[in-house]
Amino acid sequence: MVCEAAQHARRTDHPLNPYFVALSAKRGSRMAVIAVAHRLCRIMFAMLRNQSDFDIEKIGIEEGAFVRTTVRRYRRKAA
Repeated sequence: MVCEAAQHARRTDHPLNPYFVALSAKRGSRMAVIAVAHRLCRIMFAMLRNQSDFDIEKIGIEEGAFVRTTVRRYRRKAA
């Protein structure tokens, strides 16, 4: 079920899309889906452990109307 949830990271309006796109370019889409599923598991575990809600700031993603070749809602934060 987590892999099915990770499939939604292909959409440009998903918060983990920048992570998926970067991994997909390096390792392929199948490996990217598994890596996003693993990341989702780690996020869910941290939320359960800390009894907290999902916070987009903690996963290194910023939200906005970013324009490159397509309009994207999320992008990875610059380090």
